Amino acid sequence: MTLVNQPVQMLSICEMDGQIRPFRFRYEDSEHQLQTVRIAEIIATREVHSVGLQSYLYICKAICHERELLFELRYMVKQHKWMLQRILN
Repeated sequence: MTLVNQPVQMLSICEMDGQIRPFRFRYEDSEHQLQTVRIAEIIATREVHSVGLQSYLYICKAICHERELLFELRYMVKQHKWMLQRILN
């Protein structure tokens, strides 16, 4: 598990019922190169209230550099901001 905790550029889909579904994101790796990750599957989603802030936590599966990885992404509602929290593999 790698703790990343950095903002990402996110392309997401807003479903007709109002749910937000992450589709693809871009983040800066340790070598300061932008990496684009296409989400293959959303494993779990849950609403989180922490310190009075509403956010949604997504556990997502993606293929990155020919490896299957799990990513923990967080959408902070009030700030309209996406964060890459952790890389789980």
